[in-house]
Amino acid sequence: MIDAEARFSDRQALTATAVSNDIIEFEPHNHDIGAGEAVFLNVIVANPDKTAATLNVHLQVAPGEDMAGAEDVAIWEIPAEVIAKGGPVLSASLPAKLSRGYGRLNYVMTTFPANFTVTALLGQQGQTNG
Repeated sequence: MIDAEARFSDRQALTATAVSNDIIEFEPHNHDIGAGEAVFLNVIVANPDKTAATLNVHLQVAPGEDMAGAEDVAIWEIPAEVIAKGGPVLSASLPAKLSRGYGRLNYVMTTFPANFTVTALLGQQGQTNG
């Protein structure tokens, strides 16, 4: 089970560049996210076709839920050979002091064709479920 308040994507189909289906509010209930104990972004890919596509994951933040003026605060590149294998492909510590506003992921494809699903959530290092 994945906690919806800590999830960016739940088996979201990716065939091209797209933003995550879900947005996370970093306050008020998550006011200390990224402070104290590390919080990780965990990305899991289901790739039955073994599609070899390079994926850049951009963590974007904005002051409002409409994500107007969203800015990248971190970018992680996931190589095609890792995407082709599927499974857990990224467990990265969030930048410190994400304490205000909202966040989403922007999945940027740099290699095509692409056809796989992605689940992305916040949690402990290596966490693959809520």
